[in-house]
Amino acid sequence: MGELEKNDISKPHDGVFKETFSNKEIAQDFIVNNLPEEVLEIIDIESMKPSKDSFINEELKETFSDLIYTVNINGRQGYLSFLLEHKSYADKRAIIQVAKYILEIWMANVVKEGAKAELTVVFPIVVYHGSQKEWNYRTDVRDMIPGFYSLPSVIQEMLPVFRHELINIQKHEDQDFNK
Repeated sequence: MGELEKNDISKPHDGVFKETFSNKEIAQDFIVNNLPEEVLEIIDIESMKPSKDSFINEELKETFSDLIYTVNINGRQGYLSFLLEHKSYADKRAIIQVAKYILEIWMANVVKEGAKAELTVVFPIVVYHGSQKEWNYRTDVRDMIPGFYSLPSVIQEMLPVFRHELINIQKHEDQDFNK
């Protein structure tokens, strides 16, 4: 299948995804029902607002579309970033692509605020909707580094840690999405 055909297939899903999750109440309900309790405890779900920002560059556009909400996390503005996964096959590069996405957001913080920049908390949520029921690529970059956990802590602390929440909607039944 050529590049154009692959992108044409993902675009209808992209539109449905963005239309559905652009509804704040649906997005809030999805978050409350799918994120870990310890995350929900630090998020002020009532402060959630859609953001017009997008941090998808041309390279990431092939893989993801995004929908960003600003939300107070631990009393400070942060982002809940919904990333719609367009792939229907396991790709070990996905966690690296999510890391690049987070770095794009942080670079925007630095460009906007200059030397006094503070980095925004970004909680990436990958929503997978492909044809495979199981999606077992890694969601933590440390798992891609052989022997990471046996390295001395001084080295572990020097390496960046990127992890994302994965929600595989293929595991849900259609009625799970009816309000």
